[in-house]
Amino acid sequence: MAKLPQEHTIRPTSHGDIPQLVLIELASNELFAPTGLIPPENMDDHIAIEWHQDAIEAAMSFVITGPDDAPLGFTLMSLRAPDLYLDEIAVHPDHARNGLGSALLEHCLDHAKAARIPSVSLSTFRKVPWNAPFYARFGFKELPPKKWTDWMHEINTIQAETLDVTQRCFMRRQLKRSLLG
Repeated sequence: MAKLPQEHTIRPTSHGDIPQLVLIELASNELFAPTGLIPPENMDDHIAIEWHQDAIEAAMSFVITGPDDAPLGFTLMSLRAPDLYLDEIAVHPDHARNGLGSALLEHCLDHAKAARIPSVSLSTFRKVPWNAPFYARFGFKELPPKKWTDWMHEINTIQAETLDVTQRCFMRRQLKRSLLG
């Protein structure tokens, strides 16, 4: 199990959390402003409310909270064979660099292990320190395009509508068979 920072809890997301998740994502987007990787006209984009609702119903969304149970960050996942796909991890910048993102990521890995899913994958920016280098510290490795699944190509095409996908990569972490039982 993931080690949580003191006085924090990871719990399933509730429908009442969604407005706060949107605010967390919008605040997190601001971190990208100086990078130029997200066009200014897309800085107000966020995950659709329906997507959050679907993830909650599928038990694929979790929040990390402080002592008052208010969400400080969240993760949103989906099943995309053969992987558990990490659609989003976001922590409000006011609470960044306190281990919350690491705890959420470890929770996702634990979730995949418990569900006997053999790998976790994601799409991220290659050179942003809190993106690909962060995930690499947890054992994620970049996948060359020749190893992408059909759904990865589809995601890449969708992302190309609003992002410079040459700056992005897919990463995967295989989960050890011994951990899967």
